Amino acid sequence: MGQVVTAFLFLYHGFFGTCWGPTPWVYSSEVNSVAWRARGAGMATATNWLFGFVTVQFSPAGLRNLGWRFFLGE
Repeated sequence: MGQVVTAFLFLYHGFFGTCWGPTPWVYSSEVNSVAWRARGAGMATATNWLFGFVTVQFSPAGLRNLGWRFFLGE
């Protein structure tokens, strides 16, 4: 079982890092002007950390109470 978990961990990091991982920082620097680029990157970083925190804090309680339906947004 440990080998399966390790393999999926590497797959997750490989796909996330090349697909959606860098999107907040790349997108914010593309849509903002040069004068606002640092502020946009700061907001993107703060948003990423905030939603990461929210996900880590609320997922265990949601999974415990709703089970797999937690991810459906019911």
